[in-house]
Amino acid sequence: MNISQISFYIALISGIILIIGIIIDLKNQKINLWPITEASLFGIIELTIWHVFYIATVVFAILTAIPLIEFSIINWVGLILFIIGFCFSIWAIIELNIKESYGVKGEFCSTGPYKYCRNPQSTGIIIHFLGAVLFTYSVLMIILTLIHMILLILLVFAEEPWLHEKYGQDYLEYKEQVPYRFIPYIY
Repeated sequence: MNISQISFYIALISGIILIIGIIIDLKNQKINLWPITEASLFGIIELTIWHVFYIATVVFAILTAIPLIEFSIINWVGLILFIIGFCFSIWAIIELNIKESYGVKGEFCSTGPYKYCRNPQSTGIIIHFLGAVLFTYSVLMIILTLIHMILLILLVFAEEPWLHEKYGQDYLEYKEQVPYRFIPYIY
């Protein structure tokens, strides 16, 4: 087994674990797996799985793209989307602050990319991995991207009740001002 295959299986397994965890969270409101609201051993384990999932997916994408000797226009478009999505996510993380991104700290943010959609980090990651699909031409990358998309959509539904509980009227007003979860003027 080569590094590319290993990174695919690591991403696949960690992504499935995260999806199962979020589904459990959604089914049982007493279990709060997301967002992580306090620094704990469980929170550290959960964040580690998240980072392993993301990093293994990126490693797989890069290793899959390397053998492509000559990039076509589609590969270049994919690479550009990959970079734009990454930058958009980083902008959202910087705007929100890393601690707040993980739900540890409590400032409400509606500036920067949060003016356009309520989940710009997720939007950026989705664009990031859709770009990876285009620059790798890999069916396995499609599978990992779909897992990321499913997970990010589920996270929104797990996070919204918590945001409403934590920020109350401020969050309801924000939802009215910014009705789009992921894509401005679409969804």
